[in-house]
Amino acid sequence: MYLTQNSNTCLQGSPGLPGRNGVNGHNGLPGRDGRDGAKGEKGVAGPPGSRGMKGEMGPSGTDTDHRNWKQCARKNNDGRDIGLIKALVYSPSITKCRDCHLTKTKDDTALRVVYQGNLYLGGCGGCCKRWFITFNGAECSGPLPIDAVLWIRNKDEDNHRPGFIEGYCNNIHKGKIRVGINIGNCAGYGNSNGYTGWNSVSRLIIEENSNTCLQGSPGLPGRNGVNGHNGSPGRDGRDGAKGKRGVAGAPGSRGAKGEMGASGTDTDHRNWKQCAWRSHDSRDIGLIKAC
Repeated sequence: MYLTQNSNTCLQGSPGLPGRNGVNGHNGLPGRDGRDGAKGEKGVAGPPGSRGMKGEMGPSGTDTDHRNWKQCARKNNDGRDIGLIKALVYSPSITKCRDCHLTKTKDDTALRVVYQGNLYLGGCGGCCKRWFITFNGAECSGPLPIDAVLWIRNKDEDNHRPGFIEGYCNNIHKGKIRVGINIGNCAGYGNSNGYTGWNSVSRLIIEENSNTCLQGSPGLPGRNGVNGHNGSPGRDGRDGAKGKRGVAGAPGSRGAKGEMGASGTDTDHRNWKQCAWRSHDSRDIGLIKAC
């Protein structure tokens, strides 16, 4: 009897051909954003913004043109040789002596005084008369008296002359001030025959002068123009290279100039100077004194 034994193994065949590519898989989830690139250089200034709006009108300047002055005038004759000249306030009833009054508004201002009239000295030879201004009965001491003198050589002179006396006086307190024109004797001379205001009008002009002036407030400046556009920013990227500098924008237009505030009214800023001295000068030719 024959016995048949089957094997539990089999011969391996040749490998098969590769299979076709499978269907593409679904897209993966989006990757996270890369890190910000380095900060780009500052872009060049953008072009000028559009013209700014018109500035608002400034407040009006303070009206400082209030001039404090007074004139006293009268057609009178006064034959006194010493003392205050008769009142220069026009009134047929006034016969007594009286000053011209002005109310001074500030302590730090000067008073300008002008006398215009007629002066006379006669009937004597080598004689002298003096006319001078007083403030509340006293002569000016800031800096010196305001006066004029008339001297004649011989008694045959008999001329009435136009007289003009003018000056500034400082250091006078504010308030009511009495200003007068006086006649008297010159230093070193005796009494003589003087006369004031013959056949003409005499006037005394008083004016308070400030050494400073106020200026009207300037108008508000115009608003700023709109900012120019920024230059292009550098591109993002992972540790991207430093962005190139943006192109310069054109400068913005200049905003409109604000309107000038209303000018303060002329503030009576008067450019003046007074030089005064008390001296004798006997020269016949040359400069007496420079100011």
